[in-house]
Amino acid sequence: MVGSDQPRSIQWPTVPEQRFIPDNWFYHCRAVHHRGSLHWAMGLNITVFDTIAETFRQMSRPTQLGDMVSLMDMGGALALCRTSSECVTTLEDVWVLQDYDAETWGFLYQINLSVMEASLPLDLQIKYVRSMAVMNERELLVQNRRSRILHCDIDGVFLENVESEEHENHWTLSWHRLQESMISLPLFETQKQEAVNKEPLFSIVL
Repeated sequence: MVGSDQPRSIQWPTVPEQRFIPDNWFYHCRAVHHRGSLHWAMGLNITVFDTIAETFRQMSRPTQLGDMVSLMDMGGALALCRTSSECVTTLEDVWVLQDYDAETWGFLYQINLSVMEASLPLDLQIKYVRSMAVMNERELLVQNRRSRILHCDIDGVFLENVESEEHENHWTLSWHRLQESMISLPLFETQKQEAVNKEPLFSIVL
């Protein structure tokens, strides 16, 4: 429990239609923090945990997307990314939550990963939920391999292949973005004055 050194058990919600949850589910399906609650794309619903009331509830989502989906934050709105394979085509569909209270979802755009396959080894034969992160209104990062991340735009145009030089290193996309602090602290102002004609002894990053 937040603010207390005494742990307290909070019961996980029982939903009859939920499928069996594997032990590694939380590793592949991380929570998205939005409007003071944590959200997980679990089964055909979204499980929501209110961090203030410390209660669980269920949120509906488009069931036609199936369970091969990942949840992400897109400019302050919840979004679902669906991986689908039809014949030789692998598609990434992105839906956005238009009205949080009414739980109204809308289709945003679709990315055809098969178009990039000719020039890039994309491992499209492997069926899994691909992690995706939004850089801005036009650009995305898509997890391809454990050591490779695709940088493309919403039209499916390949921009860059981000790959680890050491292939044994496994990269994982995170939904956490480093944000520069907008708070001006006296300590930093003092450092700026002292560093005019000096090499800094150390640097502080918030």
